[in-house]
Amino acid sequence: MTAACRSVSEGGGWMPPPPETSTRAWQAPAPVQGPAPETEKPVLPDPDRALTLERVLDIALQNNPRTQAAWASARAAWAEMGARKAAYYPSLDLGGNFTRTKQTVGGQLSFLQTTYGPSVALSALLYDFGRREADVDAAEAAALASGFAFNAVLADTVLLVQESFYRYVNAQALLEAARAGLEDAEVSLKAADERRGAGVATIAEVLQARTVRSRALLIQQETEGAVQALRGAMATVMGLPVTTPFEAQPLPDAIAPPAGLDGTIEELVEAALSGRPDLEASRARALEAALEAKRVRAEAWPSLTAGGAFGRYYYYHSDRDANDTYSGTIGLRFPLFTGFEHSYRLKKAEAEAEANRAETRDLANQVALQVWNSYYAVQTALKQVSTSADLLASADESAAVALERYKAGVGTILDLLSAQRALSEARAQAVLARSDWLISLARLARDTGRLHGPEPAPEEN
Repeated sequence: MTAACRSVSEGGGWMPPPPETSTRAWQAPAPVQGPAPETEKPVLPDPDRALTLERVLDIALQNNPRTQAAWASARAAWAEMGARKAAYYPSLDLGGNFTRTKQTVGGQLSFLQTTYGPSVALSALLYDFGRREADVDAAEAAALASGFAFNAVLADTVLLVQESFYRYVNAQALLEAARAGLEDAEVSLKAADERRGAGVATIAEVLQARTVRSRALLIQQETEGAVQALRGAMATVMGLPVTTPFEAQPLPDAIAPPAGLDGTIEELVEAALSGRPDLEASRARALEAALEAKRVRAEAWPSLTAGGAFGRYYYYHSDRDANDTYSGTIGLRFPLFTGFEHSYRLKKAEAEAEANRAETRDLANQVALQVWNSYYAVQTALKQVSTSADLLASADESAAVALERYKAGVGTILDLLSAQRALSEARAQAVLARSDWLISLARLARDTGRLHGPEPAPEEN
């Protein structure tokens, strides 16, 4: 006993007490500090080929643990539905026994017998006033909910991947715009140096041009850091280590919106209310809760069962013949009093069903609001794409004219620098407007239930 007590106190089995003071951390017991769970090897991109959006989606959906967990939950729910349907079938059990009986009277052996043999038992539920049916229907509703929940996780993952991809490739476009702005600033600085060398410009103009060049270089450096940060975020979304080498293809100039997003706001809201997987999952959960209440309500009614058994007994070391036993039963069970347990369980089930219905109505309102906001975000972003394109064209022409005027001596350095700054801002605005439009399209597709996972992308030779 002393050794046992010592092993318990030294080797675990008891939760360690809190520290003596509030300034020290609590130490977890050794069994909790076990090895990390094993991880599967992720699907890696080809470092020699730039990634398209389709390939990024394919990699992310294969590596993402949230989609894998939702998929496993859906499979578990469908298996549970199959298990509950077993209540419609009879149950057949095969058994065996070996019995040795010894009886003594007055200290002397009077009886010794050994028997053995197989037995078969059959039982079936005949009728239970709808309890079995409600139980199976509730399992079917739960399976539907898990399937729709998997689709919702899939759509959310696709949206997250799209947003990450768009932000990364547009950050690269912003980097190109920053480099172009730096080149313009260097051209301005060179022109100021040439004019000062010719004696027609002051040192103040050169310093102003040099300041603008330094600011352009700073913007480029900041953009380079943002590109690397978004690159790491994109790798994480794909389920890859942040150090994984990859490149992303730039987006084409013309991108068609997803099919089904050209309707009116009323049509899109109606499509979302009838096709959003998370809303369908909520409706299925509400149905499951209602059927659970129906099942609990049926527990107050009797159940009718039938059963039968057959057994054969052999006598060990005896000349007696084997004995066969047969039995058949019809059972009726009527619960009369359960200590008010059933009434409270029924109240709980009915309240949970009402709560699920209310949650579904609230989610439907939220879905309509999301579609409303996404629809007008797309309209606004589309207008900004057109306006930013016009702004970029005007700013480019204005900067070119300002440079020629400055070189000709009829314009000031402030006019040139102001025009080039407007050009840099217009370039950035055009890139951001394009990014906002693409992301708003993806969100509208998700909000209306039109965003789903793609088919696996074919491997390139």
